[in-house]
Amino acid sequence: ITDTEGQTTVVVGESIGGGAAVIREINGVEIALSGEYNTILVRQRDKPGVLAHITRCLSDCQINIAFTKLYREKKGEIAYTIIETDEEITGEVIAAIEASGNIISATRIEL
Repeated sequence: ITDTEGQTTVVVGESIGGGAAVIREINGVEIALSGEYNTILVRQRDKPGVLAHITRCLSDCQINIAFTKLYREKKGEIAYTIIETDEEITGEVIAAIEASGNIISATRIEL
């Protein structure tokens, strides 16, 4: 997947039948993502306060978090936050999250 800024993310998934799929890996980092909820994938610098920024943006937009998963490639380098929500993730939310200098990209995931 290549975003509008030219950042490439390698995603590995598989079909689990019945029209459903799961994502198992992002950029070599093992994850588990079902796609049952509205989902956002945030690629970020692994620094204190980044998760707080992301969740504050969601809260400010009245978006309830159903599940949150965090992964990182290596301590202090690149990390990923996957947040599944009850409400739709709008472009306004993406823009608010990406406003931080520690955010590399924020992408809605639709399976």
